[in-house]
Amino acid sequence: LPSVSVLVDRSALGVPSVVTDDRAATKCAARHLLELGHENFLYIGGQEGEYHEEERHAGVREALAEAGLPASALRRHPGRFGIADGEAAARAYLQWPARPSAVVCWNDYMAIGFMKTVREAGLEVPHDVAVTGFDGIEGASYCEPGLTTLAQPFKTMGAAGATMLLGIVEGKVPESPLRSVVQSALIVRE
Repeated sequence: LPSVSVLVDRSALGVPSVVTDDRAATKCAARHLLELGHENFLYIGGQEGEYHEEERHAGVREALAEAGLPASALRRHPGRFGIADGEAAARAYLQWPARPSAVVCWNDYMAIGFMKTVREAGLEVPHDVAVTGFDGIEGASYCEPGLTTLAQPFKTMGAAGATMLLGIVEGKVPESPLRSVVQSALIVRE
C-alpha cells in the first residue's frame, strides 16, 4: 500500500516522510534559555536510541557547545514519554547538591510532571528553575506558570503528508529527497 510517514523520518527506507526539525527546535529552546542567562542545563529525554530523542538531545548539546559551554554544563535524565517520567526526573533533580537552572524536556507531559514535583518541593518556576517542553499541547497554556514550549505544526505536517500520499496514489513519483521538513515554533510563556 502507498504510505507516507508523518513525524518519524523513514526516508532512508524509501518511505516519503514529513517531519519537524527536532534538532533545530531544541536548539532554539536552549538558545532562549541561554539568552536568559542560564549556563547549567538538564535534558529530560525520551527513549534512548529513538529518532526524536537523538535529534532533540543533539540540538541542546549543539546550542550549549556553540555558546562555549563545556559538555559538563548538560546533564541528561532518561525517560520515556509521560508525566511520571517528568516527576521521576524532578525527584532525582531535587537530590542533587548542585542543580541546573534550566530544564529542556522531551515533551510537554514530562515538563508538566517536572514542574508539578519541583513546585511541591518549594521551588519556584521559573525563578529557581526554568522549564521548556516540546509539542505545544493545549494543556501547556493552562499550567501554572504557563509552559514555554515548542509547538509542532501538526496541521501543516498532516496536510503535507496527505498531499504526498495523494500524489503517490495518483502515480506521481515523489521527488528526492523523500523527506519534507517543517519548523516548530517557540511559544514563550511564563
